[in-house]
Amino acid sequence: MRAGNRSDWAVFAAGSVLVASFALWAIANPATLAPTVLEDGPFENASAVLYLLAAYLFARTATTHRSAGLVAMAPALALASAMFVFAGEEISWGQRLIGIVTPPAVAAANVQGELNLHNMKAIIALLGGQQAVTTPLCFGLGLLAPSMSRITAWREFVRHRHIPVPPWYLASLFLGSYAFGRTFHDHFRNLGYQRTTTPEVSEFLLALALWAYAFSSAYTSTTRSNAATDVPRRALATRSR
Repeated sequence: MRAGNRSDWAVFAAGSVLVASFALWAIANPATLAPTVLEDGPFENASAVLYLLAAYLFARTATTHRSAGLVAMAPALALASAMFVFAGEEISWGQRLIGIVTPPAVAAANVQGELNLHNMKAIIALLGGQQAVTTPLCFGLGLLAPSMSRITAWREFVRHRHIPVPPWYLASLFLGSYAFGRTFHDHFRNLGYQRTTTPEVSEFLLALALWAYAFSSAYTSTTRSNAATDVPRRALATRSR
């Protein structure tokens, strides 16, 4: 097995172990897990930080395509913008951090009385719940996109358009996020914990997966950009000898 393959499998295994660890924690001692995943708890704040880091890394990816023009930068910039919105939504745009009171009209229209969009009653009614967004995201980035990249024509299509593709080994985090939410939603509810317990764990796993996706994208694009820059430099050095 090549070194690259070993490291890929190591990341996949690490993601699987992390998901399994949360599952065992939820089963063995949910009373200690529940307080850590409340609103403004460590996992919610960690998720917001991971989304912000992902936004930065996708923006960094976009800058490596600067010479190819704005169209080439657009996919990574779109992902960076999405990650920034995810970060803001995760902590209700910092309203509790800076003490903003939710206007009564907005509070009445929001299931948690917060300044965010994903908990607005109208949006939940329109989409059918937050899972209508996170489920396609988990399966699309964790399963469909890596599988499609094995098709030569599709791989060339996304490469020429500078569309970042998530590596296959992040499937353990993307699909683990979905699986945890589906498996333990009723488990926590039956134990009497508030309904945000399971989503916060799932959202943390999703945020971690998206950060890893952004890191992989930035690393790959930077490596390719440096390699493309080094070619003419080496050619010039050879001619000057």
